[in-house]
Amino acid sequence: MDVKRPLEAIDAAFVEIVQAGAPAGSFSLPDELMQQVIDARDQIPSLHDVDRMYLPPNSLVRFRGMIQATHNPEIYLDVYATRGPQGETAVHTSRYRDMTNTKEDWEIDFDSQHNVYKSRHTLHCVPIPAENTWVRQHLAASAPQTARVAGERVRPGATKRATMDEGDDDDDDDGDGGDDDGDGRGRGMEMDAEQQQQQQFPAKKRAGDMTATTIDDDGDSHQQHGQAPGARVADEHVHNLPLPDDRTPALLKVYGDDPGVKLHEMVEVIGVYVNDPTPPSALTDEERAFAEPLPPSSVLPRIHCIHMRTIQHHNPLIPPQLAHLNHVATALPGAAVDARPPLHRALLALVGGDDLTATLLLLHLISRVHTRTADGTMTLGQFPLNLFGVTGPLADLPARLDAFLSTITTSSHLLDMSLRSLNTMSMNPKRSGSTDKLSAGFLQLPRHAHVILNETAMEAGQLNERGIANLMALKTAMDTQQVAFEFEHAGSIMFDIDVQLLVLSEGKSMLPVSTKVPIAPTADVTAPQLTDDETDAIRAYLDLAKHAEFTIAEEMQEAISSDFSTMRQEDPSITADALHRLLGIARLVSLSYGRSSLDLDGWTEAKRIDAAVTQRMHAQ
Repeated sequence: MDVKRPLEAIDAAFVEIVQAGAPAGSFSLPDELMQQVIDARDQIPSLHDVDRMYLPPNSLVRFRGMIQATHNPEIYLDVYATRGPQGETAVHTSRYRDMTNTKEDWEIDFDSQHNVYKSRHTLHCVPIPAENTWVRQHLAASAPQTARVAGERVRPGATKRATMDEGDDDDDDDGDGGDDDGDGRGRGMEMDAEQQQQQQFPAKKRAGDMTATTIDDDGDSHQQHGQAPGARVADEHVHNLPLPDDRTPALLKVYGDDPGVKLHEMVEVIGVYVNDPTPPSALTDEERAFAEPLPPSSVLPRIHCIHMRTIQHHNPLIPPQLAHLNHVATALPGAAVDARPPLHRALLALVGGDDLTATLLLLHLISRVHTRTADGTMTLGQFPLNLFGVTGPLADLPARLDAFLSTITTSSHLLDMSLRSLNTMSMNPKRSGSTDKLSAGFLQLPRHAHVILNETAMEAGQLNERGIANLMALKTAMDTQQVAFEFEHAGSIMFDIDVQLLVLSEGKSMLPVSTKVPIAPTADVTAPQLTDDETDAIRAYLDLAKHAEFTIAEEMQEAISSDFSTMRQEDPSITADALHRLLGIARLVSLSYGRSSLDLDGWTEAKRIDAAVTQRMHAQ
């Protein structure tokens, strides 16, 4: 299959099944074509690595993103008949297209018995929110030269003309197949192989450079948004981004059965790229009305999916499908030896030599939800953390820690919890019942994103109703790792997230964080000193530890049960909740050293850490 002209192969396959006498409505992409697409992955450009104004229309493109919303299924004319000026007929498919495909002077025969209507799923997919710059740079640098697009800039209106004019030179009038050549070029676009567009990746803008989603007094959302050349993200669409981003989202159109992806899951798709560069202002009234409630493809490009897979993570330094390769069990022990010491050393430098705080931070960085009840009311594995005493020599810890996490984690974000921010932004997404439009919420983040909540930015004043609702949303996220989708006139529906929340504050946090500890520096705060090899080792280690399976052998369970009974006899104030807390810490301690099962050393270390936190809190 030609990467730049996939519709040629798709239409040829359609013609073949029609000529073989099979019902045209039974057409699906042959397995061999699907495999060709998968095998050509590295030769297919990514929508994020090139200026999309240089991508040939109707060519194959890759897209990585997070499913942010689903729309109602779209009814389309999958198979249709056309009639020529002399009465000749032809049968076509509009699969993997936004528009039907007719030659000049031909028209669709809407009364034909060959016409078949079907539905396709539509998914709103945004660039992975809070994705750090090093991930994007690594992925772009590793893309082979064959996946770099070279060509002439697409002129406004060229894509529509190309789609409408495809196959004008086809003389096939025998009615047994399609009449378009599928090359996507048409009269409106000519490619120049001498030109190349190199997309630069600016450093990821931090909190303060761009604002998150805000809601005005009328309930409408607004964002400040930085754009890279060619991004052309219009205001009407920017509202749907959880965080500002210089990359464009996409509307995925999926054929066949329900793809089964969940909200906030990350996916990678390969599909046919549709983008009409006509500016929204150039659309006719009819076209603009037809485009509602979704922006036109010049603002929100469409990708007709041929292949889609969910991705467990977006770390380019480890295999994409860890479970299939059984990579974690063999790689984690060595990764822990290489990465844990320099990571702990770097965290010590940031918190002024406080070993307990550095250890808690390290455990926090490898935490994730590993167990969730069916109703979502209880989750295990998350380790929200409040470090307080962030003042004096530690006053710049939020900025320092944010800068450090942006170099070692795949997704992170610093949120200054100022009064204005809490009173204007929205943690939960909202969906209009009349227009089906979504106003994004800050908590719509990818799996394992790290969020620093900077309470030191809070000033004197009063929270309004929205501010209180935002604090309640953060509490829910910490307790159950869920976010509420607020539907107009229909209440809220809870959806799962898996986000690591770190609260930095001067005094104890106003949020109900399960683990709170004051920082007790013993040395000057310094910048972390890591080599490039150490940094890469830490990047891989953090995600390997998150994805590792963990077990507790039966004999170890008996030993823990006996030990905990002794602890309660010695101190009746210890409750059953303490056992859950200790087991959670023991799991993280063991994984941090590369061990996939609990032993006595891990249990003893967990008790030591928990006792040290309790002792320090009592000393306050």
